[in-house]
Amino acid sequence: MDKTEQKILDVALKEFAKEGYVGARTKSIAEKSGFSEMTLFRKFKTKENLFNMVLAKNQEIVIKDFYLMMKDSNIDNPDDYLKTIIERLISLTEDNFDFISIVIYEKKTISGTVIAELMTHITECLEKIFPNSKIDTKVFVFNLLSFVYFLIFDKSQGRTFVDHKKAVEEFIKYSTGCLKL
Repeated sequence: MDKTEQKILDVALKEFAKEGYVGARTKSIAEKSGFSEMTLFRKFKTKENLFNMVLAKNQEIVIKDFYLMMKDSNIDNPDDYLKTIIERLISLTEDNFDFISIVIYEKKTISGTVIAELMTHITECLEKIFPNSKIDTKVFVFNLLSFVYFLIFDKSQGRTFVDHKKAVEEFIKYSTGCLKL
């Protein structure tokens, strides 16, 4: 991928996250990238191709980063393990917030592959560390990802609906209690 394509993809990610697929304009993406709309279409042919390329590129990054962050999670203490997962998911969500927003809000336009893969992997990890838990781990993971997303959403809006640090501590405390049931 050349520098022109990369610049257009970076700007397109932000535009699709902010405006949605329908609201994002190729002319605006091209101008903010520093190129003409003709260049954008020469590189990507259609708005749909551009959108799909943004998704594919960022999906690859998120999945790779997730597996890297989980690779060294050989922690025996369940409380520490859950804390590590939550802290790393918060970091991953912050770093990829625009992409994750697109995945959530453009659900009719794209497949849920990234979210499904993350949920499956986190579920498997938690079932290993909490093998006798009586709660539905898939539901717990759904709640975990929702918590992380809305925490970062609140932060990205410049608000503090809750004290983020305290909310994470409380979530970890109550979650480990639930998982130990």
